[in-house]
Amino acid sequence: MESTASPLKHEETNLDTLSVASNRRAYSRAVAKRDHLVSASAGSVRGTFETSSLQVTGNALTITADIAEGGYVRGGLLDNSGKPIPGRALSDCEIVRSDKSPMTVQWKNQSDISDLTGTTIRLQLEMINGDLFSLQFQNVSH
Repeated sequence: MESTASPLKHEETNLDTLSVASNRRAYSRAVAKRDHLVSASAGSVRGTFETSSLQVTGNALTITADIAEGGYVRGGLLDNSGKPIPGRALSDCEIVRSDKSPMTVQWKNQSDISDLTGTTIRLQLEMINGDLFSLQFQNVSH
């Protein structure tokens, strides 16, 4: 059977018109892991990027990433003017080398950012050999 798209408009897809052989169609479906449709990717050379302003809405920052052997991802929090937030700078962040998702970002063994709830910040991220699919402020138990 030849696969083609439907010649019908959305409002024409009732049972009577669908049963006509010339109106046959092909349906496709793609399956992807949750939060894995688009990624920021880094190869063997260190890559960094900074987000636009975000409002902190949870007590932790979680990320979803695929990290290859020898790779990592880490993140720093910046105030809205781009200055590192003390204790939560990129250099304070524990390197994440795991593919366990979602992962909670930690700075000096501390992941709680509830003191920043409602604050507008930016995120600075650094990666090698990895794909970052999502980042999210969430309420997690500590």
